[in-house]
Amino acid sequence: MKKLVLPIIGGAVLLAGCLSSGPTPQAELEQNSQENIYTYTKPGIDELYKKVLNEKELEDLNACVAKEMTKRLSQEEKLFLGGNAQEKLQAKDAINSLKDKAKPTSKEMKESVGLCSVSVGIEKAIKKIMK
Repeated sequence: MKKLVLPIIGGAVLLAGCLSSGPTPQAELEQNSQENIYTYTKPGIDELYKKVLNEKELEDLNACVAKEMTKRLSQEEKLFLGGNAQEKLQAKDAINSLKDKAKPTSKEMKESVGLCSVSVGIEKAIKKIMK
């Protein structure tokens, strides 16, 4: 009987850990980074595309760009954007590459906008501006 109790308890503890609903530290870092990228890129995207997109399209484009840009960041850049104070201090060298990537004229930003314009359904409007 004792032989059955330990595996059952161990399995229950393991299952409870797997079912916890809290985000992992990496998922939280990704989310924080994405929110900060969104905030940083919003004024530029609004200024560049406000003549051809409505407010909802601008919001959708910026949300998509923030998500795509977050995927393109290094772990160090994500730590600088979304980490705690200690992580930001350790990743302070990432600020220059991060500034370069977040510029509207950067390769990463142009690729993200191009990809997102298709997924958001505003490709024709974006092409008018990018010509």
